[in-house]
Amino acid sequence: FPVSQWSKDKVTLGKDNQVVTQMVDGINQITKDGNLIADGNNLFIPWNPAEENKIYHWNENGGKTTWTLPASWNSQKSVKLYRLSDQGRTEESILNVQEGTVTIDASAKCGYVIYKDSDPVAATNLSTYDWSIGSPVKDMGFDSHSFGYAWEKSSTLGSTQHITYENNAKKDAAPRDAADNAMGNTHIHVSGPADATLTQTMENLVPGQSYSASVFMEAADERKLSIEITTPDGQTVSNEVHDFTVPYSVPHNDRFATAYQRVKLTFTQPQDATTAVIKLTAAESDHADSWANFDNVRVTPITVLKPEGHLYFEDFEHIDQEFGPFVCPTKVTQSHLSERNGDWTSDVIDGTYSLKIRGNGNTKQQFNHMRTISHRLRLLPNTTYTMGFDYMVTDVEANKDIWTGTPAFVLGIKSDKATAAGDTASATLLEQNCDAKDSTAQKLTKLTFTTGAYDDYYIDLLDNTYAHEFIIDNLYVDPVVQNGSH
Repeated sequence: FPVSQWSKDKVTLGKDNQVVTQMVDGINQITKDGNLIADGNNLFIPWNPAEENKIYHWNENGGKTTWTLPASWNSQKSVKLYRLSDQGRTEESILNVQEGTVTIDASAKCGYVIYKDSDPVAATNLSTYDWSIGSPVKDMGFDSHSFGYAWEKSSTLGSTQHITYENNAKKDAAPRDAADNAMGNTHIHVSGPADATLTQTMENLVPGQSYSASVFMEAADERKLSIEITTPDGQTVSNEVHDFTVPYSVPHNDRFATAYQRVKLTFTQPQDATTAVIKLTAAESDHADSWANFDNVRVTPITVLKPEGHLYFEDFEHIDQEFGPFVCPTKVTQSHLSERNGDWTSDVIDGTYSLKIRGNGNTKQQFNHMRTISHRLRLLPNTTYTMGFDYMVTDVEANKDIWTGTPAFVLGIKSDKATAAGDTASATLLEQNCDAKDSTAQKLTKLTFTTGAYDDYYIDLLDNTYAHEFIIDNLYVDPVVQNGSH
């Protein structure tokens, strides 16, 4: 609705001035056609304001409230009310219409939907609902609440009662899950130390197409969790994780600031096949109180990056999500893939995309803004590597008076396990200053390092001070070949 009138405490919208929003005794109220549709956080809003075919209701504190139905509902003697959940429309009830109004006795902070009694609608039937339309993997968010719909479960224990669909707060997991599940999130929960496997045969894959397959994983200890794809030609690709100490820090995500890791792999479908088997596994744990979670499986077509003669190479041109091998463990970031847009932008080094790391700004603090993680870029123990990337720092001229020669970012090769073990010689292998000389792309001098006896070495990009934007591209990592072997 376009704004037609605007005053200090009142705004009128619509060509016919049919919507009014105003402050009444400190509470924002919204009316449509003279009928109240929002009273603070209590709502009775048509889902589609033009068609008015259903109405959304929310009561912040719960209890009974009475609302006037739209004029287009005048012929209704009764209406259907459904409680909304991750399982769709539930708990149907019939409400009588009294002089054009309905009274709803609602639970606090729970969504409801109201339909005309004459409309042919019913509670959602989970057994016939088509979950994950368009995806080769079905029930990708585990919303069906039913094994056998798409996923099959198994365990060497024989019994599979420890593998369940969960939506309520978990009894044996972190307290944060209560708030998490209050948002209607469903996932697979593995309770206890016994192993667990989930399998599904994916369909409608495109022959010859490459895909990225990924899943959120979380465990209570250093339990190995894995994802595996087997194609009809017998080829198997897998990836695993057993370290959940780095928080997931992509903002605006329901996994933000949790121990979940999105573990991914790539596979290419054979030319003569349209199916493949996906397997999610939680290995057996040594801890009696162990648990594990799986959620949000994604299988997405991608273009496979050519390594350009390197063991590992990333130019950020074909990222399906997030930041390639990097994660941001600081819980606050505005980092993203910057996209070239002609002469309007200057934050791409090469090609169409570069990784733009937003610095901490003028707060005189260091923050660990980006680092790799083992299931994205695995550096083996006791191995010599060379690495490098292109980079540039923006806003150098504007901040040259406060940088005073201080490096914008510091590149490090580190191991958290070595740090925890008190092995200072192996904890930080090197630190390389990334200077903010000017705003032109610079080739980082080739670095060589040798890992210690730990399996969690990572590339660390530490915001030193004041850097506004640190942009990198064309990352490569290669093992050094010595005497015919790596």
